[in-house]
Amino acid sequence: MSTTACATGIDCDGNALNGCEAVDSGVGPACPALSCVGLTAAGITASGSYWIDPNGGEASDAYAAYCELGTD
Repeated sequence: MSTTACATGIDCDGNALNGCEAVDSGVGPACPALSCVGLTAAGITASGSYWIDPNGGEASDAYAAYCELGTD
């Protein structure tokens, strides 16, 4: 499973009330996933809109994408 961002003070989705998110969870622009496949590998199974940064570099070039997860 992915490392949580709380230790570094990053709140991935901007909502401090819902706790920590994984650094590569894709839930916000500060913590984009590398790909939709990467989300599945991290154990995320809910389809929806996620932030993706395919080059894995600076998160500033991440973009929102719909990922269809958990279907055949």
